[in-house]
Amino acid sequence: MAIGVDGQYLLRFNVGSEEDFIDEDDLTEFSLIEEVGNILPSFQMVFATRKDNIVGMLSENNQFKVSFGRDRNSLVDTPLSITTQESSGMGTDKKTLYMSGLYSALPYMINSKLSISEEKSAIEVISDVVGTRFITDFNASNSLDSQRWIQPNVSDRKFVNEMWLHADLNNSFPAVGISSDGKFILKDIKKRLSSPYDWRFTKNPDPNSAKDLVFDDDYTTKVSSGFINSIVGYGREKLAYVIEEELSQSILKKVDPIVAITRKIARSEEVEARFAQTAFINDNVHENYWDAFLHNVVHLIGMGAVKLTFSFQGVYIPIRILDLVMFRDTSSTDQKETASHHSGLYFVSKVARTISNRQFITVVEVCRESMNELRDA
Repeated sequence: MAIGVDGQYLLRFNVGSEEDFIDEDDLTEFSLIEEVGNILPSFQMVFATRKDNIVGMLSENNQFKVSFGRDRNSLVDTPLSITTQESSGMGTDKKTLYMSGLYSALPYMINSKLSISEEKSAIEVISDVVGTRFITDFNASNSLDSQRWIQPNVSDRKFVNEMWLHADLNNSFPAVGISSDGKFILKDIKKRLSSPYDWRFTKNPDPNSAKDLVFDDDYTTKVSSGFINSIVGYGREKLAYVIEEELSQSILKKVDPIVAITRKIARSEEVEARFAQTAFINDNVHENYWDAFLHNVVHLIGMGAVKLTFSFQGVYIPIRILDLVMFRDTSSTDQKETASHHSGLYFVSKVARTISNRQFITVVEVCRESMNELRDA
């Protein structure tokens, strides 16, 4: 029997031949978390059971499956691998189990492979690699970096990281993530910004819009511009030595506003760019191998400068990492006006869905590179 309210949220747990083995009264907490980056979704869980055979089945040997959705017709299966388990007595006839783990794709993280691709772009080879384990959701089919990509006896995850960071999207950059419904998502950030947003979080929703969601009042805003600036905000400079031509080239990259509505990033103009490690380049890699790397790293780190964290309750919404959202908050002095400084577009960087004591809450973290309308005093 599913846990939850049909039409709002439903949850089912299966392991091996045991279906719906947890009653709603016995579920203390379940959390399913997905984050941006080449990271497998994770889960944590606490529940009680009277079934002794269940304790032995809940291990990495058996696939643990959770089905999540708004109603019975929209349930999506998420296979999970249990990596830790702890149990304790609960009276004379029950045990309390504490479990945690990851999306069931451990070989993607662990198994080592040796391979050389055909001459293709990084994004094409990434699609080939991740397509064997995940559903691909890309808004770019290739990049400007055709070469033979070598997987030197490392995991698929490490190989994908290498290609992702060296992918050349000209003046844009790629972001990736693995969602809890088994999709490997890759977004050309500038290209995604040219299309309408996926969701709008607001206090004044349009009743005719399925995209409008009301968020709880206790949201937080975190601006880490000082920390981010110390890493990439003042610019990163790299010296690349071209072996065949016996010359060197200097590469300098700075974070530029892409999502936020501002002409400049909050940073001191007196601080000089930091120097990155010297690198070598030859004819085995594409000509912008290190230029693309520095560009991607600077902008990916820079996107974490401003983070908003907010929640909504009681209903399952299929929001995912790297969705584009519009956040609109009202001014503290005039409820009819928009708080323009931190409203606007963001990318979803984290989604955590939690059921605890029969309450369902979704916590969403969104990010971008700056507040809006930065100006001098």
